[in-house]
Amino acid sequence: MKLKLSNIYIFYAAFILMEILICFANSSVEPLELQYISYFCIALFGIKIITTRYSVKEILIMSVVLGICAYSTAVNGDSRVMWFALAICAMKNVKFKDIVEISFFTMLSCVVVFIILFAFGFTKGVFIGEDKGTRISLGLGHPNMFSEYYNLLLLHLVFLWFDKIKPMHIIWSFFGAIAIYLYSKSVTGIMVYMALLLAVVIYKYKIFEKIKIREIFPYIIIAGIIAFTVLPIIYDSNNGVMVKLDSFFTGRFSQANYYFQKYGINLFGSDVSFDLNTEWVHAILDIGYTRMLIYNGIFYYLLVVIPLVVSMILAEKKKKYPLLIMLVVMCVYMYTENVATYVFMNVSMLYFSSYIFKTSGEKVCVRRRKYVR
Repeated sequence: MKLKLSNIYIFYAAFILMEILICFANSSVEPLELQYISYFCIALFGIKIITTRYSVKEILIMSVVLGICAYSTAVNGDSRVMWFALAICAMKNVKFKDIVEISFFTMLSCVVVFIILFAFGFTKGVFIGEDKGTRISLGLGHPNMFSEYYNLLLLHLVFLWFDKIKPMHIIWSFFGAIAIYLYSKSVTGIMVYMALLLAVVIYKYKIFEKIKIREIFPYIIIAGIIAFTVLPIIYDSNNGVMVKLDSFFTGRFSQANYYFQKYGINLFGSDVSFDLNTEWVHAILDIGYTRMLIYNGIFYYLLVVIPLVVSMILAEKKKKYPLLIMLVVMCVYMYTENVATYVFMNVSMLYFSSYIFKTSGEKVCVRRRKYVR
């Protein structure tokens, strides 16, 4: 009897390899020549796509997404746009929950490896700066990543085991976040954790159902998306309030404004890699929404933000609280860190495939076998 291997495992393999690759790229491990792995993963995603049957409507939508992202990548040189399109189009028939679980164990394995390498002195994990003094990363890259890995792993667990969360789990997670903050001194990290904590408490306990906070909370987060998109564009160094807010977020608004003033906003983005990689500029695009808008263009920004907003609103109405919490926290993560716009560091972006395919998202429709080989 021949064993028929589902092409879903091809998707799993590609996703795992790319997540490992991105984790290594954001760690303290010396740069490795791993480019050939990304080429291999492109082939795997391609195989998954061509071995999956799609309806005419799905093919048309995929063609638009792939076309926009391919052209955007050609214009701005940022490969994460194309990776988003490939992963989304290859997602058909793949259960979203399975990918969240795979992402958790892949990321956890990488974190353990990085900490072991640091413990044995193979990597560096101590940063000394003028503003915050000594900061620890345990070899996980920038101290902010040390804090964010903790948040991301917690977020995956919340999604997978939401019904099993008990007050003691919340308390221990809080102490863990405080301990990591004392070492990493990551303001953005603790901010993302507080968003996670608040979301879990609001949607876990029925007391908040009576005072209508549950319905309002997603719209507060959406207001944040608007704010973190607009403020860098209208930033004024003569405005005292903006300057203080910019200082709290370690210069993220003023630095993003530098790119807006120089490159503007285009449909398919601009190649800003020269400034990003030039030390004398000292300006970065850490805000995820600004990075997408300026670097990747209006089309990619809308491809990511519109499904994110729609998903949050629908998840709240349908009371899909584990999904809503994941979307809310990743939305807040994009307030402060551009790495959250990378599909392999933001698994929630894969949920957007459910708007294209009837057999993706949280459920797989087994009746429509005519679409699957």
